Amino acid sequence: MKLTKTKLEKILTPSLESMGYTKFKDTISGFQGLYVKKIPSDLFLTLGTSISRYFNDSFTGNFYLSKSTRIGSIWGDIPKKSYERIGFLLTDEELDNYRDEGSQLRDIWWKAFVPSSVDDFLFRVKQCEPRICNDLILREEIEKSIDVKKLHELSIKVMEIVDNLPEQCNYKFIPPKEIDGIPMKWFMAAEKVLCSSKSVINKNTVKDLASDTYIQFQIRSAGFVIRQHSV
Repeated sequence: MKLTKTKLEKILTPSLESMGYTKFKDTISGFQGLYVKKIPSDLFLTLGTSISRYFNDSFTGNFYLSKSTRIGSIWGDIPKKSYERIGFLLTDEELDNYRDEGSQLRDIWWKAFVPSSVDDFLFRVKQCEPRICNDLILREEIEKSIDVKKLHELSIKVMEIVDNLPEQCNYKFIPPKEIDGIPMKWFMAAEKVLCSSKSVINKNTVKDLASDTYIQFQIRSAGFVIRQHSV
């Protein structure tokens, strides 16, 4: 049986939601599943799932810790360790469960239609959350990052103006209709903020900023923050 995004979300979503994640409809990030939770210190932990291009029943997961939910954004001085595949957060001893003898493999893929494999993936998600969330060096680097600060400030500005947009404005980069259920006003606000901040602006940057800000807004509005993990 071939694994699809819809099937993978159906398999994983109930368990991930019980772990405090919110699932978002997403066709912008390139992942085959997008889940987000708010954690202390104004940070977001985003989990993106990916389906293998080589095995039609396999998937993996990627964490992204930042003040943005724009998973995979590690340009400039954004710390590279903000974006980490789950297998790379496992110890060598833990990885022995997945490796052939002598292998140095760290990139782990799980079988979507094998319940024990899915359960193992969910166990590793729960196990590795504190490893990335409680990395004090990483958190300090995130706080010091100028590029993280810029992304954060752009989103705040979008939130500030989204309900006070001018009635008449010539938008050039907004999509022709809503994407992923995101109201058009978020794309309009994103374009306006990118223009005023003299940031790189095109159809993709408008979509990225609108999606990131809308997700943040929804998470903040829910008022749910997970407790700090114990190390």
